[in-house]
Parts: sequence; C-alpha cells; structure tokens
Amino acid sequence: MDRLLPTLIIVGVIGLSFAGMYFGWHALKRRQSGIPAPAEPPAPESDPIAVIDCLYLNTTRSGRPFERIAVHGLGLKDRALVSVSEAGIALQMRSRSAIFIPVRDLQSIETAAWTIDSGVEPEGLIRLTWLLGAELLDSYLRPDSDAADWIRAVKGVISQVQLEGTE
Repeated sequence: MDRLLPTLIIVGVIGLSFAGMYFGWHALKRRQSGIPAPAEPPAPESDPIAVIDCLYLNTTRSGRPFERIAVHGLGLKDRALVSVSEAGIALQMRSRSAIFIPVRDLQSIETAAWTIDSGVEPEGLIRLTWLLGAELLDSYLRPDSDAADWIRAVKGVISQVQLEGTE
C-alpha cells in the first residue's frame, strides 16, 4: 500500500507524456497540411543509373534542421531502396508508399554527419535538397554501403538539368 500512490503518480506522468507526444505530432501535421504530397514514381522507362539500399531517416525544412516534416510520412524512418534515373530519384519504402523526386525539383546532394535524431561519422549521411511545391526540403539517407558512385550519379543528373536550363 505504501508504493501504490507513487506508482500511480509515475504511471500518470508517463501517460501524460505519451498523450502530449500524440497530440503534439497531430498538431504538427495539422500545421503542415498545406504541404503537398510527394509524387509517386512513374513507370520506369529504362534501367536506373544507380541504386542504393539505405535507411531513410527523415525530411526537414531546408536550413531548419530541427523542423521535421510530419505529413505524408516524410518524418518517419523506414528502409528504402533509392534509385536515380534521368527522370529523378525514386525512394521505394519498405512499409509505406514510394516517394518520387522529379529531377527538375532536385537542388543539391551533399553528405552530412547529423540530422534531427541521428548523428553518425562525418559524411555518413546523404542530404538531398529538393522542392516540394513551394517548400525547400532536406531529406536524409543513411546508406548501407559506400555511396560515392550513387552520389556522383545524382550530381550528374542535377548538373545535366542545370545545363539544359541555361540553354
């Protein structure tokens, strides 16, 4: 009986914490409801230029690395097979809908060492900067293997589009 009251208080605090997280996540999704859904990958016209298996970590607003995008599943970790083609980048998620970033919306690709909930060795993450509607976003990937060739392929696709834009 001596431990009943402290146990109930602890259980109550834990319950309030989970309730706060639940309502906070749904409030964030409501505030971000104006962000459009990402495109779905088109039917492949040819083989991809490069493919990499990775852990999709999250997407944030570009330049605001602590502002996670919660809508459309962009803020949730998942395993992904990520392929780059002349059309863009396709992220085939294991447990939810695929995401497609058209090549015209790709802004840059760089390596990073951290994101909102993950810190790794220097250059251990890939950061894709891209446009979704009017929002400039950063998506973070943790490759399972060396990603140097994949990054070069993406940079090649981005530079090709930039060259075509200047002509």
